[in-house]
Amino acid sequence: MILFMLSVSSQLFAQTVRLRTDIDLVVSGKTSAGTNTIAINSVEPSGDATADTAPVTIYIPIENSIADTSLYYFNARSGSPTSLFNTAVPTDVVNIPLRVITPSSDMFLYVAVKDTTDSNKFKVIKRFSGTALAQNQTLDIAFPLAPSNICTLIANDCTFLANGSTSPTEKSFMLYFFLSSASGYNSSDEVDISQAPLNNGIYFNVFMSNRVYSDDALRITINSSRPGDRRIIINYSSTATLSSNYAKAVKIFKHTSDPGPSNMPIGDLGYSGVLLAEDFSYAQNGDLTVTGLTNSEEAILSVVFLDKFNFVTTLSQEIKATPLEIQELLKKNSCFLLTAGFGEDHYVIDYFRNFRDQVLANTYIGRSFIHVYYELAPKYALMIYTHEGMRATIRGLAYTLYFIFNFYYIFVSLFIGLFAYKVYRQRSKV
Repeated sequence: MILFMLSVSSQLFAQTVRLRTDIDLVVSGKTSAGTNTIAINSVEPSGDATADTAPVTIYIPIENSIADTSLYYFNARSGSPTSLFNTAVPTDVVNIPLRVITPSSDMFLYVAVKDTTDSNKFKVIKRFSGTALAQNQTLDIAFPLAPSNICTLIANDCTFLANGSTSPTEKSFMLYFFLSSASGYNSSDEVDISQAPLNNGIYFNVFMSNRVYSDDALRITINSSRPGDRRIIINYSSTATLSSNYAKAVKIFKHTSDPGPSNMPIGDLGYSGVLLAEDFSYAQNGDLTVTGLTNSEEAILSVVFLDKFNFVTTLSQEIKATPLEIQELLKKNSCFLLTAGFGEDHYVIDYFRNFRDQVLANTYIGRSFIHVYYELAPKYALMIYTHEGMRATIRGLAYTLYFIFNFYYIFVSLFIGLFAYKVYRQRSKV
């Protein structure tokens, strides 16, 4: 009973900093004196972020000389690297959702940066308020993007962040938010956060980058496109891949007018348009199905890669394609049931169309089958298209027949193998 009371007491009077649990993790930022609001890409920890081995991870884009390849970015300013981290001019801030749990109202919230020479030592960056915190509150901490002395605290390794740096790269550092009853910690004071009472906080691993992707380093090419009902299917490839640590998504840029030159950054270089909302899983090469388009209305589309810092690569060349209503696709393809099943042009449809023309049409039975098919299929095509279960059945049968027709030798080999095995078993019993 005494142990239980002590345990409950320690929980009641604990002082901790934690992530807010009443909302999803959303780290945001404001840049250029609040004119842009950024949803910062972040990765939730596997636990509660109380261990430096499982911190919250956030990715912060920093302005470079080719800033228009970023959706949004924080201002590096034009002076020395340390002018980026200037709390006197806090135009760029990161908002971090925290929950502060305190047994009394005499606690102060601090943030410190990890000392690169001692894993347990952190150097204080700032105190968040001149007065003590209220008890048990949730709050979004408005954290100026790295205060003035952080470059010195991480071995003055911020040169690459200067505006227009010729060697863009990434830099990471570990932040620790903690509570203390002491109000006198000054900037650059060293604290040992492995010991009570300072071991009450949470960790953030912060990555910053001003990386810019050039056409010479990574070129995206659209190889082909085919229309569907309110959709366009695009096949693309690229000459290089994004780092697996930072790749986030493949996006589609929809031009509002013919862009002219290709493979240029998004921004004020003559392109007008918008990145469509959907994120496709990142892959160096692949197919994308762009939905939500308007039938019979030409769409001008390009492919672009997005990294976790919100930087985008240069655009692929544009393609012009027009989605078609299902009736037009059916009439265009003259392959009613398969077109209704797939809802778009497809290589399986192409295969069976060629099979019809080169095999079936050359025999009496085949021509009879084609005649019956075109008598019946148009009557059921639209019904199939509006019933997802039927469409899935058609696609499944089509893929099965396509596989059998193209890889029949596998089935023949299996049949021969099974027959030989059966003969062997019968002889072995004699």
